[in-house]
Amino acid sequence: MGAGKGVFKAGTPPSGKAGDGTGAQDLRFRVQPDYEVPASFQETALNLVPPTPPHRRSDVHIATGGEFAGWTTWTRDTFESQNGPFWHIEEHGRTRCAFRVEKKHLNGLGHVHGGCFMTFADYCLFAFARRELNGPGLTVAFNSEFLGGAQEGERIEATGEVTRAGGSLIFVRGMMHSAERPLLNFSGTIKRIKQRV
Repeated sequence: MGAGKGVFKAGTPPSGKAGDGTGAQDLRFRVQPDYEVPASFQETALNLVPPTPPHRRSDVHIATGGEFAGWTTWTRDTFESQNGPFWHIEEHGRTRCAFRVEKKHLNGLGHVHGGCFMTFADYCLFAFARRELNGPGLTVAFNSEFLGGAQEGERIEATGEVTRAGGSLIFVRGMMHSAERPLLNFSGTIKRIKQRV
């Protein structure tokens, strides 16, 4: 979480399944950072579950309330956290990503800044490829075409897929849209980072 400090308060899960054997807890997390954090991150309800499959990152947070209840975000990347929050969810074997446009996402003309679209698209690459990646990686190529604009209050979503996963490179593509209106077509290549022992 960068330079910030967190305070956790344990409670019962909102689903009422305390003691169901999963060890799940409903926690309130308040960020007390050394830098300015958007209000949407200053207090976030989290559903923390003990470590499960190896693809689970240590910085995974699942919202338990609000518009994105049940959706997941990562907090290790402070640039994305400052510019988001960005979210993803898996439904029927497909990953969908989303965020709600706020004033901070706009350019001087009142439309979503192109850099915001590209930052969200980069987040999406890793969300779509998280199972194939199963560890750290970095973006080594990124391509995009702007197809439309969006304004404050709109919900931006993206869907995509891994087109090929090799030993060191993963190729991903996606489409960003608001409702049925296409906004950005994007693709990228992620390189696996080998962890030194």
